[in-house]
Amino acid sequence: MAPRLYTFQFGRVLVVGRSVTDKAEFFSKVFSVKRPVSDQFNKFLFLDVQSLSINQETFFVGKLVKYKAKEEDVVIEDDSALGTSIVENAVVAQPEFVLHPFTGIIAFRSMPSLFSPRQFRDKFARLVEASFDNFFINTKVEAVNEEFEIQEQFKRLRSIKHISVDLHPSNPHNRDLWKHVDEEIKSYGAVEYLQQLIAPNDGSLSKEKLEQSDIFAGIIMASDGYGYASIEGVLEDGQRVKVTTADNPTEAKTNIDGDNEHLVNQLIRTFQTVWKRTKHELKD
Repeated sequence: MAPRLYTFQFGRVLVVGRSVTDKAEFFSKVFSVKRPVSDQFNKFLFLDVQSLSINQETFFVGKLVKYKAKEEDVVIEDDSALGTSIVENAVVAQPEFVLHPFTGIIAFRSMPSLFSPRQFRDKFARLVEASFDNFFINTKVEAVNEEFEIQEQFKRLRSIKHISVDLHPSNPHNRDLWKHVDEEIKSYGAVEYLQQLIAPNDGSLSKEKLEQSDIFAGIIMASDGYGYASIEGVLEDGQRVKVTTADNPTEAKTNIDGDNEHLVNQLIRTFQTVWKRTKHELKD
């Protein structure tokens, strides 16, 4: 029987507020610090993280474990009856991830019913911050959108009502399509760039002008994993819709039956495809 295939989504880990020169060393520290974070119901922790060198590239492979106290049915043998018992730190989900520290590109197993992609990205970022006691560090994990998908969605819209862009400067790689935007953000010494355009209630933003604008370049920059962008507009049939750079993440199908090296080798082609979208993301 053929092995079961699982979906891995791709994102980009962005670290701001702290200068990181040796990214492999930085993430080695992150994964060595066992400091869980929690929300109202669950706890989260990095476990079983291993550093691998494949094709002269460093990867970290591990799990982000979600766990909580859980009530379980048990048998009370002395009374020949059923009862309940609290199991501390019961595992809810343990999705695997593969991180390429040099580019910040991460692939993680999608488990929508147990550990949503949005929750994974948020908790991964919170754990990175917790490893430095949340001191002078801000981390985001943004989705890497399928290339050209957001542009295609833009073209389908009859009118544009609202555009919002939230960007972070590249570190240090950029792409010709948005290089000038990236360099402008860096020239200000900024760690975040916010911009939005809102049309009048009965009107539309100019699609022709937008396609030649910095804000459109910023949308492409966000789709490459350097931020988040959303577009609200109206389709030809009159339906009002909202599309974002998180709607169509880059994905790969793979099995998880082998060892960590086997997992990386199955994902490496998609990593390379993402790297090629941004200049110089492959080392010389």
